[in-house]
Amino acid sequence: MPEKRRGNLYLYLGLACFLAIIAVFFFDGYLGIYDTTYITSEELEQEITAERWGRKGDYPFNYGVSYGEPVYFRYEIDNRRFTKYPTSIEASLWRGGERVLTLFSEERSIGPFDEVIVEWAVDTSLLEPENHTVKIERGKVERRIILRMERETPPMPPKW
Repeated sequence: MPEKRRGNLYLYLGLACFLAIIAVFFFDGYLGIYDTTYITSEELEQEITAERWGRKGDYPFNYGVSYGEPVYFRYEIDNRRFTKYPTSIEASLWRGGERVLTLFSEERSIGPFDEVIVEWAVDTSLLEPENHTVKIERGKVERRIILRMERETPPMPPKW
């Protein structure tokens, strides 16, 4: 009879270890604060996820826009923690190391397992036709997106 109890003990110990490994993956891989940025220009939407910002050599993100076209931004912050997340969110436009314009600035408190979405737009026709940087700051986290302004070239006349 003692051998059967020992066999069940190993089974329960194995199940406990398996559940502990699953819990580690959940707490390490899922919980935290994640942000995603969406940029839309000329009917084309680009998504920049939290994993994308973490890669080496990919920072800052470059995005080409046609001069004179509006660029729309959507910034999502996903709180995957058991506690409330108070933060300040600010988006600003920079050129040559100088702030040109504050696009969005607000204090937010994100509830546990909740998300917040903020939106703003940049009208490139009001800017100089040069590259600009959009800085998104959330607490101590800073994201940079370089807007490469491209002037559209007039179409070539047909050759007869």
